[in-house]
Amino acid sequence: MGLALVIARHEPWADEAQAWLIARDSHVSDLMFETLRYEGHPILWYLVLMPFVKTLPYRAISVIEGVIAVGGVLLWLRKSPVPALLKAIVPFTYFVFYQYAVIARSYVLLPLLLFWLAYEYPHRHERAPRFLLVVVLLTFTSAFSALIAGCVMLSFLLESDTHTMDFSRDNLKRNLAVYGVYISVYVNAAIILVLQLHQPADGAFAPTWKTDLSQIAQVGWRAWNAAMTERWWLTVPALSVSLVWFWYRRVLFLYLAPTLSVLALFGVKYYNDWHQGIVFLVWLFALWISFDPSIRVRREAPIHLKTAIVVVGVIVCGVQVYWADSASRADLEGEYSASAEIARVLRERGLEDKNIVATTFWSTAVQPYFDHNIFANHRDGQPPAYWKWANPNGHEERIDALLAGQPDVLLIGRPPPPPESYAGYRLLAVFEGNLYWKDRVKESNHFAVYLRDDDAPLEPPQSNDATSP
Repeated sequence: MGLALVIARHEPWADEAQAWLIARDSHVSDLMFETLRYEGHPILWYLVLMPFVKTLPYRAISVIEGVIAVGGVLLWLRKSPVPALLKAIVPFTYFVFYQYAVIARSYVLLPLLLFWLAYEYPHRHERAPRFLLVVVLLTFTSAFSALIAGCVMLSFLLESDTHTMDFSRDNLKRNLAVYGVYISVYVNAAIILVLQLHQPADGAFAPTWKTDLSQIAQVGWRAWNAAMTERWWLTVPALSVSLVWFWYRRVLFLYLAPTLSVLALFGVKYYNDWHQGIVFLVWLFALWISFDPSIRVRREAPIHLKTAIVVVGVIVCGVQVYWADSASRADLEGEYSASAEIARVLRERGLEDKNIVATTFWSTAVQPYFDHNIFANHRDGQPPAYWKWANPNGHEERIDALLAGQPDVLLIGRPPPPPESYAGYRLLAVFEGNLYWKDRVKESNHFAVYLRDDDAPLEPPQSNDATSP
C-alpha cells in the first residue's frame, strides 16, 4: 500500500522518460544494432516496455515498475531462507522499496532476477535450463548485472562433481564437455551484449576509460560503503562479519567476484549514485544462498557467527529503511520532476503544436506526455523524440541561437538562476523539481519556461509546482 502511494505521487524524470521514448519510437532492429550503442543499456527493459508504449499513457511506466518490484518482493518473502527478521525488513530497504521500485528504470528488474537466481542456484545442476534463463535475462538487464551473470556462470563452470570450487584443468575440461550447450548459449548472449553496447566513435555518454588505480580504488570503496550504510565504522564491521560468514558457507566467491567486478567497472568506466543498489543486491543474493540448507558448506559456522550476521543484516537494512522512509516522504510531499506540470501548461495554453525549443537532456522529461517530438531544435522537430547521446546530436543548445529563430516557447532544463527576461521573451515561471536521494536532495530538476511577449500574457499557472519571479 505504501509503495502504491509513493508511485502514484512520483513524477517521472528524464531518465525514466528516455527509456519510454526509446521503446515507443524504436523498432527492435533499431535497438539491437543502433540505439543501444549510444545508451549503454542492454535491451531487456525496452522489450518489457514495448507492448505498452503504443496503447497506454506514459504514467503507466510507474505501474509497470511497481508490478515488477512487487514480484521481486513476493519472491523474497515466499522463497528466501534467511531468518524471519531479515526477511521482514528487506522489502522496506531503500533500493528495494524506493530507488528500484518507484523510479522507473531498468534496475527494477535486478531484485526480481537476482532473487530468482538465488532461488535457482542451489538447484542449478538439476534445473540448469531455468538457471541459465535467469543468467541470460540478467545479462541483458544492465552492463553491471552482465558482470554478475558472468561471475555466476564462471562459478558454475569451475565447480566439480561435488559442487565445490575446483580450478584444476581436468575439472574445467570435464565441465566444458558436460555443460557445453549451456556455456554456448551464455557465450552467444555475451557476444550479442558486447555488439549491442559497443560504443560508436561519436558516442557522448561516458566515452573514456579511466586507468588511475588509486582513483579506481577510491571510487570502488566509496560506492561499497555507500551501498551499505555510508558510515565506514558500520560498513567495515558489517563487511568483515559477512566475509567470514560467506567463507564458512562457501559463498565467498559468489559474493566477492561479482561485487569486485562491478566496483571495478564503476571505477574504470562510469558510476552514479543509483548504481550502489547493485552492490547491495549482490550482498542480499549471497545472504540468500548462504542460508539455504541444501548448500554444501565448508564447515558448520559457530552459533555466535550466525547471530552476528543477523545483527549485521538488521543494522545495514535498518539504515536503508531510514533512507527509504526519508526519500518516500520527500517524494510524497515535493516534486521529483515538473515535467507533467509543464506538459499541462503547454496544453492549456494551446502551445503544444507551436514552435517550442528546449535545452539539455533533462527537458526530455516533457516529451512522453505528447505523441510526437515537440521540440523544434531537436532533430528539426521530427521523430524520434528520445535524446541521442552522440556528439554532435543535432540538438541546438545555445540560447542566443534558439531565440534568433523566434520560437513561441523557450524551455531551459536545469537552468542557472534565470533572468526575468530575454530580448522579446518573459519568464513565465520556474517549475521546481528535486531528485530525492536517501535522506537528502541529490540535485535539482528545475525548469525555466519563457514565452514570447506577443503570444501570451505573463500569468503563472495555478499550481504549487511553479514559482514566478
